[in-house]
Amino acid sequence: MLAPLIATGLMALMPDVQVECDDLVFDSKVLADNPLKDPTKRHVAVFRPAGTREISLPLVIYLPGFGGSSDDALAHQTGWANIVKSLHEVGKDVVFAVVDGRNRYVCSQYVNSPSSGRYLDYICDELTPFIQKKENCGRGIQNRLVVGHSSGGFGALRLGMARKKLFGGVVALSPDSYFDVTHKPFTVDPAVAKIGLDKIMATASPTFAPIEPLGGDVGYALALCADYAGNKDGSFNWLYDAKGHYRPETYEQWRDADPAVIAERSRKPFDPVQRVYVEGAAQDDFKANLGAQKVADELKGKGVTFTTYFPPGHHSDHLQERVVRGISWVLWAPTHDIAP
Repeated sequence: MLAPLIATGLMALMPDVQVECDDLVFDSKVLADNPLKDPTKRHVAVFRPAGTREISLPLVIYLPGFGGSSDDALAHQTGWANIVKSLHEVGKDVVFAVVDGRNRYVCSQYVNSPSSGRYLDYICDELTPFIQKKENCGRGIQNRLVVGHSSGGFGALRLGMARKKLFGGVVALSPDSYFDVTHKPFTVDPAVAKIGLDKIMATASPTFAPIEPLGGDVGYALALCADYAGNKDGSFNWLYDAKGHYRPETYEQWRDADPAVIAERSRKPFDPVQRVYVEGAAQDDFKANLGAQKVADELKGKGVTFTTYFPPGHHSDHLQERVVRGISWVLWAPTHDIAP
């Protein structure tokens, strides 16, 4: 492991409130053997109130949505710093760490996959302890949260389920979930169906020959197949066979990764000590609000401390406020105290 490189800046947001931003660089051993040969050295953008380095604050691990990363947070710091400022103003200081879960296919979905890498292990087993030590934060399970939006909301649910003793709080905003409603329709999109198996396989290790276009439903389906339908040899299963016939067994691999399905199948999807906040914007463009409701429905009666909220707006509207609301509830607000 290489020694971290740290660059610290000071951002004045109000005369009496300042937020520091640290650029930590971490070189991962877990990602060293990833089949896509993606970088092992990643940046972490860490935001915290100035003057709190001698205090052990709660740690928030933030998972960006599809294609987002810590590089974005470092390049555009104000919005993230405002989250820390808003929490400070209501009496709760935190260390807010934005991570990088990108891969060659845009997003790892923060899971372990034999065809893209062990990103769940990377964040939980390497990065979180590293940040705890470097930033003097996150002591005790109740002071460690995993938070995310969209693909990051999916990741927050998956990491919280997989590491019940690591994260005491889970905040999933517009999470990818309930795939039968939110994801299956685009798997039969004509643009996806017309991409031949030979072209898809050419994108995989070791050739990485790009196909066009890689955006839209095609690029998204390609990424999710790599993340959810990987094989031990580093290849992954595509949604269509060589003759262009739909492969339901590949879609079933997607469903196996769905947080709503995992919650449905599990008798204990979360530990009773965990607090889970599941939220979806009421006019979500991708029906992620329906996914959030489905996850919540599957948590009922299973000893999980959770709440839901469905604010007005679209998929990414008012994201800063939504992040603050979720963190606030997990850290101290009672179940009934969710402000609009």
